[in-house]
Order: sequence, then C-alpha cells, then structure tokens
Amino acid sequence: MLEQYIEQKLAPLIDRLAELEEQLESGARRGRNAIQMGTVAKVVGQRVVIAIGKARTPPIKWFACAAGDVIECRYPSVGELALVLNYGSGDRNTSSIALVGIPSDQFPLPSADQNKVVRKIGDLGMEEWDKKTGKLTVTAPGGVEFVTSGVHSTGELSDATRSMSEDREIYNGHDHPHGEPTVGKPNQKQ
Repeated sequence: MLEQYIEQKLAPLIDRLAELEEQLESGARRGRNAIQMGTVAKVVGQRVVIAIGKARTPPIKWFACAAGDVIECRYPSVGELALVLNYGSGDRNTSSIALVGIPSDQFPLPSADQNKVVRKIGDLGMEEWDKKTGKLTVTAPGGVEFVTSGVHSTGELSDATRSMSEDREIYNGHDHPHGEPTVGKPNQKQ
C-alpha cells in the first residue's frame, strides 16, 4: 500500500521527467541538424540537393557571393563540399541553405601562393592576379570577346608578332617603291 501511494505521488513527476527528456532529445536533434557538412548530390534548376551521409536534403538554395543589384552566378559542382545551415532547425532541412566553395581533395585550391588570386574555370579557363606585381593573366583558349564601345589602354599593346608601337614604326617608315617616279613615304602618320 505504501508502494502504491509513493508511485501515485511520484507519477506526475515521472511523467514530467519523461516530457523533459523528450524535449531535450528533440532540442539536441535540432542542434545536430542546424549545421551539417555534406556534398552536392545534384543541381536541380537553381537549387541543389545535398547528400549528408545517406540522407538527402530537398532542393535548397545555395549561397552566392552577390545577389543584389550586382549578381555573381556560379552553379555548384556535383561532389563539391557544402555546409548546410538549417535556419529553421527542422528535421527535414526544408528551411536550409547550402554554403558551397569549400576546397576538398576532389576540388583543391588551384594555387598555394598567398599572393595569387586565382579563379579556375573548368579544365580550360583561368584568371590569375598577382597581388605583388599587379599582373593579371587570363587563360582563355576559346578566345576573349569584349562587347563594348571601345577598349583603351594606357600602356603598350602587342600580339604574337609585335607591339603596336613597332607596327606604327613600320607603317610610318614605309614607302611605295612602285611607279615612275617612286612614290614616297605616307603623308599621314599612324
């Protein structure tokens, strides 16, 4: 009888402890789901699906460097590392965003030189700024196209043959040895 009495008096306390234990576990699960590391499993339109272990997020947005009146667009690559921030702290990652751009063994940094700012684009393209010298090197085997009203340089321009100033010297110094009498040098300088 005393046992039943004690059980009866402790029952609400035991129920409340079970409730608190469930709340703690739920909070711990939400905390574990708040920030998770995964890899891009696929790109779906303008969203990505991230593999976190055996689980997959629904298609979620990814972080871009700029998305206002200046927009920078770069679609993540399948296999790229992603940090998933679950700002809704739900279990299903529906309120999540993927932070991509984390170097990995599959996608290592293209330079170990801290003075280089490098943007590697696929297997062919690259932009490389040298912070010490100020030199920009652009690798574009498919060519470079400027859609602009003009291009101005304050320095020398050259191609695989010679510089613009060397070309001007040739033009300005040439004559026309044809005809009778020989035609002289050009009247206008280039």
